[in-house]
Amino acid sequence: MKKRYFCIAVVAVAAAILVVFEIFGLDGLGIEMSKTANDLVSMTVTRGIGGIVFLVLLWYLEYNVLNPVRKPFWKCLLFCLPAFAVVINNLHIYTLITGREKVVAGASMIALLALECFCIGLFEEMAFRGVVFLGILERRRKSVKDIVLAILLSSAVFGIIHSVNFLYSAPGAVIQQIGYSFLIGAMCSVVLVKTKNIWICVVLHAIFNFGGALVPTLGQGFVWDAPTIVITVLIAVATTVYMTVALIRMPVCELDEIYSKNNEKN
Repeated sequence: MKKRYFCIAVVAVAAAILVVFEIFGLDGLGIEMSKTANDLVSMTVTRGIGGIVFLVLLWYLEYNVLNPVRKPFWKCLLFCLPAFAVVINNLHIYTLITGREKVVAGASMIALLALECFCIGLFEEMAFRGVVFLGILERRRKSVKDIVLAILLSSAVFGIIHSVNFLYSAPGAVIQQIGYSFLIGAMCSVVLVKTKNIWICVVLHAIFNFGGALVPTLGQGFVWDAPTIVITVLIAVATTVYMTVALIRMPVCELDEIYSKNNEKN
């Protein structure tokens, strides 16, 4: 009962803070900064608070995925190497090295962008992988087919949610974002069921967002050239095959570790 009241209190406080922030904003609080910095801080605050709310909700549901150093930690990281290749590649390393893209902002703005990306990753992973995906999977997980359907359904929801950006961005960019969101959601879902560690998903999501936003937000010359496209496709295809095989070979009984309610020590 105390646990429930604690969760209710967290949600109430978070809601109150968000209402005040939405009404007054940074300008109303007497904080002046550039539009880019304002946007980054606003997103950091709202997504950070939202992430804390869903983190508490996930804790309340007692899904055993919140231990950041869950054993075998290094084996889990080793499994995730292809996923890290996907998200790091989103930085467009080739075009940065060749000078076709460059970052013009200072270290403080880069750090602020990194913090924003972490808060977005925290919010979206706790909400969509932690609560939505694991909630769907809890009810049907008797076969690999059930797991795949849960991944597809939760990832589709995650992608469709981004359609709200049609109100703010060009249709082509939003459609691309919906596609990326679906694929990243599916990849993080596989990572979660294999590692039982949602923090790895948060980090993957944050790195992916940071790589995709760094040059468009704080730089110049954002391009998709032929080498970048080829590298991206190769990494994506290889990782998709890798994740699919890993999921097919995974014993379904492993999922019981996530849903045990005995607060076992990992």
